[in-house]
Order: sequence, then C-alpha cells, then structure tokens
Amino acid sequence: GTWLPTEPRYLSSLAEAQRALALILYEGLGGPKDHAEARRLWGLVASPDDGRDLRDSCYGEAHKFLGLMCQRGEGGPSDEDEALRHFDLAVARFSYSGDLGLQFERARAAAANIRDARVRGGLESMEE
Repeated sequence: GTWLPTEPRYLSSLAEAQRALALILYEGLGGPKDHAEARRLWGLVASPDDGRDLRDSCYGEAHKFLGLMCQRGEGGPSDEDEALRHFDLAVARFSYSGDLGLQFERARAAAANIRDARVRGGLESMEE
C-alpha cells in the first residue's frame, strides 16, 4: 500500500499539494484539463476525516470548487443537490475559519441561486 503521513503538519502539506494539483488540472495549466481528476482531488482536500484543523481554509475552497463542478457537471454528473450540499459546507467552513471574504460570499450566493431557482420552479409548476 501507499504510505501517507498522519501527523497534522504533514496532512496540511498534503492538502496543499492536492489543492495545487487540483487547480492545475482544473485550469489545464501546462497540459490538458482533467476535470474528473480535479474533482477527485478536491474531494480529498474537502475530507474532514484526516485530522487537519477545520479552520484550514482549504476545506472551504474545496467545497466551493466541488459545488461549482457538481452544478456545472464538470468531471462527473451534474447534481444540484450535491452542489447545494457543498456550497453550504463551504459557507460553514469559511465562517468557521473566520474567512468571511469573497470566497464566502461566492459560495453563499451560489447556494442562494440554487434555492431561488427551486422556489421559482415550484411556483411555475403550480401555476400550470
């Protein structure tokens, strides 16, 4: 099997490396885009089970990217429920870390847009 570091100082570095590679693959920097692998790596970064401090800003960023990718169907199937879950987790993580800046606002706005669209969709179907 593959050896993985388990000490918190190494876990943070591992998450940073996964984050950097996910961004490279998502954007196609230096090679072709690979949204499926980027989505997989963001999932690893977003995992709360690896012993890192939940205030780590990587968590919120990872959930924001996963939400966008699920919403757009990048690297896997489009899934609004999963996108909404990730956006809500991003908002919670950004709040917990004290990072109430632009990333927080973008995640909150994306979640609100999905909820608004669902309300409008429900109202439209009731009018028919």
